[in-house]
Amino acid sequence: MATMGHTNTTTMTKEKKKKNKEIWPIWVIDIEEEYESYDPFEYELKLERKCIYRWPNDLVITSNLSKHHTPHMASLGPYHHRKEHLQPMEHHKKRALYRILKRSGVSLYSFLDSLKGIEQELRDSYDNLDPKLPTDSFLRMMLFDGCFILEILRSSCISNENWFDAFEPVFSRFGKLTMTVAFRDMLLLENQIPLRVLRKLLEVEERRETSDDAYLNNLICDFYCFESLSIHGPGLHILDIYRKCLIMDSTMEDQTTASVEGFIKSVWLRYEPCLHVIGKGIKRMLLGIPIFVFRLLSKQISKPGNMRSAMRFHEAGVEFMKAKPCSGLKITFDEEHGVLTLPFIIVDVNTAAIYMNLMAFERMHPKLRNPEVTSYVSFMIDLIDTAEDVSLLCFRGIMMNLLGSDERAANVFNKMGDGITYSLDDELYEQLQSYVASDWNAARANLNRNYFQNPWSILSLLAAIVLLVLTLIQTIFSVLACIYKWPSDLAITSSMSMHRTPHMASLGPYHHGEEHLQPMEHHKRRALYRILKRSGVSLCSFLDSLKGIEQELRDSYDNLDPKLSTDSFLRMMLLDGCFILEILRSSCISNDNWFDACEPAFSRPGKLTVTVALRDMLLLENQIPLLVVRKLLEQYT
Repeated sequence: MATMGHTNTTTMTKEKKKKNKEIWPIWVIDIEEEYESYDPFEYELKLERKCIYRWPNDLVITSNLSKHHTPHMASLGPYHHRKEHLQPMEHHKKRALYRILKRSGVSLYSFLDSLKGIEQELRDSYDNLDPKLPTDSFLRMMLFDGCFILEILRSSCISNENWFDAFEPVFSRFGKLTMTVAFRDMLLLENQIPLRVLRKLLEVEERRETSDDAYLNNLICDFYCFESLSIHGPGLHILDIYRKCLIMDSTMEDQTTASVEGFIKSVWLRYEPCLHVIGKGIKRMLLGIPIFVFRLLSKQISKPGNMRSAMRFHEAGVEFMKAKPCSGLKITFDEEHGVLTLPFIIVDVNTAAIYMNLMAFERMHPKLRNPEVTSYVSFMIDLIDTAEDVSLLCFRGIMMNLLGSDERAANVFNKMGDGITYSLDDELYEQLQSYVASDWNAARANLNRNYFQNPWSILSLLAAIVLLVLTLIQTIFSVLACIYKWPSDLAITSSMSMHRTPHMASLGPYHHGEEHLQPMEHHKRRALYRILKRSGVSLCSFLDSLKGIEQELRDSYDNLDPKLSTDSFLRMMLLDGCFILEILRSSCISNDNWFDACEPAFSRPGKLTVTVALRDMLLLENQIPLLVVRKLLEQYT
């Protein structure tokens, strides 16, 4: 009887699908079938394994530093493999393999067998890896790239026979090609291989299994001049180890030695702040008289607002100091003495590439919940506006500029602000703003502004007014429920016309189908699946509700293509509406994924949420009528 009941259920299901095919378009049936096999837990499990990513679309498209995601000389891993300009380095990869085979005496097959056993693990480390990549090609690439990296890292060891060989172009410390490969290409997010590859190759070469990554971690740290640091635990890839070295604060681990030198040093450190306070007190007394007279004669002083550049902080009384070595990227502010302590940084031709890739890694990897590098760069971008800011930091020993001019160094940080997701330390900003907004410092800052006016402040005000006007215009359009394309003269002539195009998600018909926006279509379907599962309402019910208002929705758009079919239009409204609903729900504490770091789109700290919600959803050409969301909610509730 049970078998007959199951057979009847199966038959009814087939009949229902057959009937649906007669009523609804094929894409509706396809989505229903995909929804039945969709497993969110499997999706989250795949996210857990990934550690090597491509740059986010919005960063590649908008940033004028997007060139920094492409290697110049050596491809590592599959993303840039076989690019024509990188082929000359393949010869040196073979040389690296030959060197290891000769030195170890181990057969080539042993190395390949060790990698073959972890092939699936290595493949799972890559995001959006081509599934058609054959095993032979993948293992060959991992073997050559792994041997190449090992030989590069060993080039810094004095025991290396080619350590100071002027005729060795790659595998020596001062090789002609070493600097570009090691200090740029090996630190690109899209140009990584899993550290597990290097570990396996070392085990085969040394004919023993290693229980930890201490040797490999130290080799990487020493190569990149982080000699005094010790990284514990396994790393994901070289960029991950570099980041750990960069942010590690080892100053807390230092112990005071019981010696005469240590005693003298401790006494000096104890009383040096007192001498500093006495010196500042005398300075304030000398400056106090003119400032006191100014405050009596002037009207009430308006406290300074968002004072961000180094020179403006300096004019407000903030002193700058270089942090102790090995203190990571920690930025501190001593409110009592007005001292801002910053870590030392060298600015050269590779600075932008390294930090942009570190920030891209922090943004894409779900397990990095504390984006220290992004927070540091965000602060430095605010701190450095002009060449004067660079000159001040160089004078204080905080920065070493190897670019030749302060303007070029300032330009590096100004450009790094394009496309990044800001991560600011609110507590640090509040401390700084509180200090510069105090009566004493406000009076001095006001004097500086009156006698040394900065014309850039006028430009900043004009830019703020223009931005406010544009925001008001967009708000008026939203209230009127009318959706337009940008005026042709504005789209053609304006240098900011790029701000009419979405970076990651298309909403509505104007930008639908554009190639760079296709990856987000997957998350739109996920949004639909989540709503179908949570509501229990059938897909057909949602479609019926939208079908009744189709003409009203079409009339909301200016110059809508009349050839756009009903099926395509309704499908677009349904998926876009569900996507917006799930994005908006991500801010609700009651949402299951409210603070899920592994959820890239539908959680508050999602890696994609900021760009989609705070940019793409606020573009005039990227809107859908609010009536769509209202209708979906009616069915949902």
